[in-house]
Amino acid sequence: MKKSHIVLFLVLIAGYAVLLRCLHLLNPDHYYIISPDSHFFHWQANKVLSGQSIPVTWHSGLTYPLAYSASFIAFVSGLAPGEALTLAGKIIPPMLAVVSIAVVYLGTSKMYGPRAGLWAAAAWAIFIYTVFAQVSGYLDRDGLSMLLVMSSVFLFYRGSRWHFRVAGKDVGWALGAAATAAVCAFLYLEWVWLGPLLLLIVVGAFVAAEALVDLLLPLLQTNLEGKDAAGLARDLLKNAAASIRASSWRPLALLLGLVLAVAIIYPGPSSLYRSITGPVIRDTLSGTAGVAELGRLTADDVLRLGFLIIPLAMGSYIALTRHRRADLLCLGWVASLVCLGLFAIRIFPYSAPAICIISGLGLSSIFSFRNVSRAKQYIPTDTGVLVAPSLRSLKICGAVLLLVLLIFTSTYTAYTIGRSRAATADNAWESAMAYLEENTPEDS
Repeated sequence: MKKSHIVLFLVLIAGYAVLLRCLHLLNPDHYYIISPDSHFFHWQANKVLSGQSIPVTWHSGLTYPLAYSASFIAFVSGLAPGEALTLAGKIIPPMLAVVSIAVVYLGTSKMYGPRAGLWAAAAWAIFIYTVFAQVSGYLDRDGLSMLLVMSSVFLFYRGSRWHFRVAGKDVGWALGAAATAAVCAFLYLEWVWLGPLLLLIVVGAFVAAEALVDLLLPLLQTNLEGKDAAGLARDLLKNAAASIRASSWRPLALLLGLVLAVAIIYPGPSSLYRSITGPVIRDTLSGTAGVAELGRLTADDVLRLGFLIIPLAMGSYIALTRHRRADLLCLGWVASLVCLGLFAIRIFPYSAPAICIISGLGLSSIFSFRNVSRAKQYIPTDTGVLVAPSLRSLKICGAVLLLVLLIFTSTYTAYTIGRSRAATADNAWESAMAYLEENTPEDS
């Protein structure tokens, strides 16, 4: 595939993604800010813009990017600070989507090639969870956090196989872990210890999958007849150390050490211990948390993938049967966060990058027609001969139908996203709140 064609397709995908994320702005009844928490971060950005202190300086979502972008817009355009902040709130989330599409393409193309990379980028553009997280007016942390998490994971995946020798020793893996930790530092600033913990869980699942496949696959491919359980156990123990050494355990250990070192310095071991053993984690694990985002993952949440389930299922089958290193990363990523989602639905959307990559793998297979037979079938009947369409024609029709359904459902969902239960109320509600603010005493 020519580079010019790749750039053209990426521009089209990014343009469609921006369109989807701004469609709800065409609804005159819907206020542009999405989600209740977004109002809080917008309020904080307004205070930063006016030079005031804010209550939440860490894990502050898009507070600072909003404030600094609004300041730049006001300086360049001459808009009033409030108008510049409104414009920044509409622009920044879709721009995060454009950057995310580029990162998804680069990460996937390094693993599976440009074709799968383009389809993965297209999946990111239309996936309901990524659309909501980076829709215009969504000013919570998810859009930025997703970008930082997947950038860190991709960097770990590539960096764990870097080769650079110093004094005859290969230290490439250490440089890869250090580079991952550098990106993880931004994740820590944005989401304190939860962001790095999520990263460690994903890469930990990947390393565990590497070791297990390397350990079990050769055993399953050999003739097990005549071997007792004790013999199999001895073989497993004998090969376990070698399987672990062949995995990416060293960069994982270094990354874990760096993250723990930072956590010990700030917020400190006692504060970290209180956070981990606090009521939020305890109630989440026990299923008694009263916050909606800490509810359990349900079948309805999975069904929100819509028609993307079809390429996701096909891509999962391809990944499971081939079990390449990239397959292990994506499957471990999804499996680990789905398991965590059973305790806190808030975690599940962070499997979106891996879901899009696997779906891109499936879409790439669905839209590949090279090895499909062109031969038509001739079926004799009482009135003559019936000419059946070729398998290639049937596959093309099915692939086009799937693409139409994906585009239609994503477009409709994007336009009506303001009616979601997770979204804030409409313009009438916003006007009522503004009226109360302007026409009631400050202490009322």
